[in-house]
Amino acid sequence: GSYPASYALDNIISVAAVDNAGALSYFSNYGGSSVDIAAPGEDVYSTWLKDGYYVASGTSMATPHVTGTIALMLAKYPKLTTAEIESDLTSTVVVEDSLASSIASSGVLNAGSAVHLAAVQRSQAKGTYALASAASVASLASIASIASTASLASTGVLSGVSIQTNAAVFSSTPITVADSDPRALLIA
Repeated sequence: GSYPASYALDNIISVAAVDNAGALSYFSNYGGSSVDIAAPGEDVYSTWLKDGYYVASGTSMATPHVTGTIALMLAKYPKLTTAEIESDLTSTVVVEDSLASSIASSGVLNAGSAVHLAAVQRSQAKGTYALASAASVASLASIASIASTASLASTGVLSGVSIQTNAAVFSSTPITVADSDPRALLIA
C-alpha cells in the first residue's frame, strides 16, 4: 500500500492518474480497494511558475480535477457530507473495464455528472438552483486548481471552461438550458 492513500479513513479520496484514453498511467498509484477514482493525469496543460503554463504528468495533475469537482459540488450544496461526496463521485464515473481491478470505482471522474447529482438532485428537493455565471466558474477554477481545463483569452478573461469529457461547457455568453438537461453544470 501507498500512504496516505491506503489509510482506511472516511475523509480520504484517493485518486489515480489516467491517460487521454482512460488507461491507467504507468506511474500512477492503484489499488482495487484503496484508490477510489481516476482522473486525467498525463500531458495536462496547467499553470506554472511566474504566470506561465506547462504540460505535466502525475497524480498531482489528476487530483486537482477531483478537487475542483468537489469544490463545484460544495458550491451548490455545501451541506454534503464526506460520504455523500465520495458516493456522488464514484457512482457517476465513466467505467473503464481496464480499471476494474485497479480502482475501487472502476472508472474515471465525470465532473458534470457528479456535480449534477450533488447540485440538482440534492437541491431540487429544496427547490433552488441556478446556472453558473462565467465569473463564478472562473473564481472556482482558480481556487480549486482546475485552471488546466480552462481556456483563457490573452487578456486573462475566462472565455470558457470545459470539464472532463466536455460533460459541461461554460462560456461568457448566456446559455439557456432546460432544467432537466443532465449536461448542465449547475452551481449557486
